[in-house]
Amino acid sequence: MPAYMEALGLRAWTGLPLPMTDAHVHADVELNFIPAGHGDYLIAGQPFRMTAGRLYAFWGAIPHQLVAVPGVRQLHWVTIGLHELLAWRLPLAFTGALLAGDIIIGDDTVDALLMARWAVDWSRGGAWREQCSSEVAARLQRLALTWAEQRHVSTTTDAQVHAAILVRVARVVTERFHETLSASDIAATVGVHPKYLAGAFKRASGMGVHEYLTRMRLGHAQHLLRTSQRSVTDIALGSGFGSLNAFYTAFRKHVGLAPERWRAGEPARFGL
Repeated sequence: MPAYMEALGLRAWTGLPLPMTDAHVHADVELNFIPAGHGDYLIAGQPFRMTAGRLYAFWGAIPHQLVAVPGVRQLHWVTIGLHELLAWRLPLAFTGALLAGDIIIGDDTVDALLMARWAVDWSRGGAWREQCSSEVAARLQRLALTWAEQRHVSTTTDAQVHAAILVRVARVVTERFHETLSASDIAATVGVHPKYLAGAFKRASGMGVHEYLTRMRLGHAQHLLRTSQRSVTDIALGSGFGSLNAFYTAFRKHVGLAPERWRAGEPARFGL
């Protein structure tokens, strides 16, 4: 099972990346930038290559593992906690896409300078961290606008009234998705009525609570399908699906083919 890490919150640093022995998950959005070489990842069990000179943003609650770093001597990281992310009032569609598992890619010549500078500024502490926060927020706003323009989607930000619900639900789901957990259970844990939770979460993330829970479970299951020899039944039940039938239905809906075919390497028509 991927290692669960406590949320890191807003941080920026630079270092020498090393291959990871297993995937991990954490309740932060993560930004990666590789100046030279490339990084080979498994994200939800799916091979993904990050190339030099591009900015990659993804939701850390999806199991992710750096497996190879040929030619890489330096990698810049930024993590952003949900509280910070939502306080920045980014467009709903952009935030929802990240939480649903999309990897959003930026291609701006300033990113190399910005990522390196943020790591230095963060290490200086004090007011420099506040400046770093402002600049990261501005860069994500620009990334969100570019992403929305390319996909012709709305950039409304009026979902912020329900942002606190999204933070609490995302934390519960990240920690407990593998349990027998329903939307009603989540509502009880968060401390709100199930009907209120359904509307507030939909408004804040662009998806239903059940869909979000399903996507987190599928990300975990995809990782195990590609990185272990466990049976499909064991993976399905261990990922929080109540039955094998429910797992197959969700997998076909979101990935586009049966788990066995995906495990064998057949590409999905679409994915998380």
